[in-house]
Amino acid sequence: MFVMFLGSCGSQYEMIQAQQERDEEKQERYEEGEQILENARQEHYERQTPEARERMKETERRSKKWNSRYAPFYVRWYWTVVFWFR
Repeated sequence: MFVMFLGSCGSQYEMIQAQQERDEEKQERYEEGEQILENARQEHYERQTPEARERMKETERRSKKWNSRYAPFYVRWYWTVVFWFR
């Protein structure tokens, strides 16, 4: 016997729509969480004394300078492998 199911297309469309709605809700929750973190970071910064703010800025500058000196480990590893196994 040969049987065709014609109603399956509608349910697939509904599944796609439901998935898109879940993805949109997930994205909205993510953006909301990011906004909450940014607000908390800003409040923390505003509570600091001017001297503490300067120290925070100086620490950030030092860390950026230190971290920019080196390439990521996988780049260093790649060039090490290329050098030794040429």
